[in-house]
Amino acid sequence: MFGSSTSTVALSALLSLAAVQLVHADPTPSEPAPGNVYTEGETCHVAWEADTTGEWTSMNIELMTGPNDPMVFLTTVATVDATGDTTSFDFTCPTVSLHSAVYFYQFTSSASSNVTWTGRFTITDSTGTTVDPPNSTVIDGSTIEWGTGALTDASQFTAQPTYMSAATVAIETASGDASSAATSSTAAATSATATTSATGSKRTTATSTASSSAATSSKSSSSNNASSESTSGAVEVRKVQMALGMVAVLGSVAAFL
Repeated sequence: MFGSSTSTVALSALLSLAAVQLVHADPTPSEPAPGNVYTEGETCHVAWEADTTGEWTSMNIELMTGPNDPMVFLTTVATVDATGDTTSFDFTCPTVSLHSAVYFYQFTSSASSNVTWTGRFTITDSTGTTVDPPNSTVIDGSTIEWGTGALTDASQFTAQPTYMSAATVAIETASGDASSAATSSTAAATSATATTSATGSKRTTATSTASSSAATSSKSSSSNNASSESTSGAVEVRKVQMALGMVAVLGSVAAFL
């Protein structure tokens, strides 16, 4: 139908379009990474690669702990515009009960069903003292070390965004026991596990209290994992999106040949 030169130009244009379609646009966590250490009462640093879709104008940065499933929400650190030139946020590290590499951040937005996580990092006490994570789980051949920390100062708690399901917050009482404070009036002592399906929809499953021993679960291909040795489950969503985009492009290429 087209001459050789025309077909070549058309094919090049379509391949360029494919490259644009396959670029991931959601904010991508970059810091902290596994091995990073921060001290309570001093500066904690969070960084990301900006969203290019213009959708994440209101991104919530949430401090998390616990295993990959169920994760335990600690507090909402900040709400930022993840579409602009500012791609980091500093705040005062909270005081916590477990000084170990058991903390990570969760990025969410009411404008997107995708959820992403940083790697696990350490919060030490004021003297720099740390302990090893008390638990470990083997997932797909990789050992994930984890533990469930808690806030020791309830005044540092900020509720989870209302578009997320109620989650248990680990807050240590004056007696040293971990108690839970629900982020909404429902499911007052439950943990919400956020996962992303292949279509990108968020699902939550109420499973266990913060004061109970954290359970572990096997990872499915659509599970999100906040671990020091694996990327977030949102990658699975991106793979599906990329595959669908490539199918559409290849179909268009075929029409030119």
